[in-house]
Amino acid sequence: MSKYYTHIEDCTVYAWQKAINGDLTHLRIEDGSELEDVKAWDEVYNSYIVEIGLGKEYNTLLELQTELAETQLTYVIENNRMILNKINALEVEILEVLNRKSEGGDMTSTLILISKWLGYKVDQRNTTVKELYKMLDLIKAQEK
Repeated sequence: MSKYYTHIEDCTVYAWQKAINGDLTHLRIEDGSELEDVKAWDEVYNSYIVEIGLGKEYNTLLELQTELAETQLTYVIENNRMILNKINALEVEILEVLNRKSEGGDMTSTLILISKWLGYKVDQRNTTVKELYKMLDLIKAQEK
């Protein structure tokens, strides 16, 4: 594989933000291919999951979706129309979690918040993803 960002310790916030929005070419440090772009993204995102984790909201969403799938299976097997009420309630809960996630700040807002806290502008082209999340952890720890 050509030269790519393959870990959040190396990947800049700028490249991360572009990749999150679907442009994986920003993970390239030198020339590469679309296949290598995808491989690099897998490696970067896997390092993100290992180092940072998925977060409570994501875990809650996965649990709700799993419960919904199991409830839908139960409905198909038992054909009990009373189960439809639980299915509808779970679908509403899932939508609420998704709406909460979309109300969260974007990367630009996060960078502004961190810059304000640090007292200087964070350069997203020179700051790594790992550094950014460490800064966020420090801010959260200080607010407690």
